[in-house]
Amino acid sequence: MQSPTRKADILPPSPPPPNITGVNPSDAIAGTWVEIDGTGFNNVQNVTFRGVTASFKFDSATEVQAVVPAISPGSAPIQITTVNNGLSATSNQASFTVDGYSFDEPDEFDPKKGLPGDSITIHGKDLGTVNQVLFNMDPSKQITTGASQRVVAVVPPDATSGPITLKGPLGSVTSQQNFIVIVPPVLKSVSPQSGPVGTKLTLSGQHFEQVTSVVFSQNGKSYSASYTIKDPRTIKVTVPPGLNPGSATIIATDRAGSGSINFTVTGTTG
Repeated sequence: MQSPTRKADILPPSPPPPNITGVNPSDAIAGTWVEIDGTGFNNVQNVTFRGVTASFKFDSATEVQAVVPAISPGSAPIQITTVNNGLSATSNQASFTVDGYSFDEPDEFDPKKGLPGDSITIHGKDLGTVNQVLFNMDPSKQITTGASQRVVAVVPPDATSGPITLKGPLGSVTSQQNFIVIVPPVLKSVSPQSGPVGTKLTLSGQHFEQVTSVVFSQNGKSYSASYTIKDPRTIKVTVPPGLNPGSATIIATDRAGSGSINFTVTGTTG
């Protein structure tokens, strides 16, 4: 005897998947509530930013509020997942950007160069929670924060030239520009080692970038010389008038100090 035909269970049709049409604001820092607009927000189970689950509250089938989770700054597409009739559905990806610390461009900080102990003002966005400032990865021992658009940091004693990095709960960011730590010039050689007034000399050494004067010292008097910084290791200088035959000392100076080397004047005219 043939068994009776069973009527298949008929499930109600599933609603269309959620569709996000807008996010307001379109960028914010972690911890900010954002409004997500769209359709099909029935039985929302999950809201994610870059795949990270966020706290949310359901307002209506066309609006959900969510908190930006603690993730690193950058692009963080938003998706909503719903469950209806036992079936889950995930929305399209909606563009969103997690804001973090950023430098203003082109004025990232000022001054652009300085000595250990100098105060440097850093300009940017969302800087209120910065808790560490590093000069070429050497941490500043004294920073002043609280303002969202600036941080003041003191150049640490052992800092070297390089970028400035900001760190804090919102992540980290590194400047595009280098901060120049001024150090005393070092004179290693002079060529030729002797010559009359007017002779053109080449000074070799290092840390010549910030040199502000070159003088020839003789018998307690200083004679300013005309010079050109060719690169951080080379200065072209002319033996100045007023010198007498005999020993002299060439002194190159910047804000951090001076470097010197001996030279012999062989005449008073070039």
